[in-house]
Amino acid sequence: MVYSSITDRIPEFNAKSALRDFKIKLITEGDIEFPVLPNMLDKYSKELQFLSTICTNDIITGSLALNLYGLIYRDIHDIDILIKDKNRYDHYFDKNSYSNDVATTNRLGFKEHSYTRKFKSNNIILNTLLFVFRDTIELFTKKDYYQVDYFVDTDSRYNTFEYDGRTFKIHNVLDIIEQKLLLMKNIEDVELFISSFSSQLKHKEDLFVIFKNINW
Repeated sequence: MVYSSITDRIPEFNAKSALRDFKIKLITEGDIEFPVLPNMLDKYSKELQFLSTICTNDIITGSLALNLYGLIYRDIHDIDILIKDKNRYDHYFDKNSYSNDVATTNRLGFKEHSYTRKFKSNNIILNTLLFVFRDTIELFTKKDYYQVDYFVDTDSRYNTFEYDGRTFKIHNVLDIIEQKLLLMKNIEDVELFISSFSSQLKHKEDLFVIFKNINW
């Protein structure tokens, strides 16, 4: 998919109207399923292995969710997660800002996590050796670092998918779209700085690509 001319076409795109038309389509044609794409699961296998350890029963949302659905193809700089237990951590960083966006009411903030990938094998003997020497192996294994942005889960709708023997929860597409529209509106309601305008354009570009991919 080519994105080079997206910005030129953005002014004629009305995300609010596109969402209204999409909701009408849902009413007239019934629910539309958004499967998680196998090639996207493989692309983000490291992130999913990390989440299966750190966020075992939480909901994947934001750009990672949209990438897994195959609705956008954009590099992710952090992982957005919905959690029920907002007091899971003693403190969160950057609580009053959301990547240059206007603050969202359910945002807790981000945490930096380090993670060492676990090696496994179908061979029982090899797995036993990996377990016995796990501490030594970890010393010489490169750590991955992830920034996770945490949001309070207010009974969000979600779907589930299976990967590598694990069950994951992923945010409902319609809810993600509505959240992006809300962020755009919040930015429009305040004095715009360059950074805020950049964030607004990012959300609008995402929505343009999302609706293009679902053929609104």
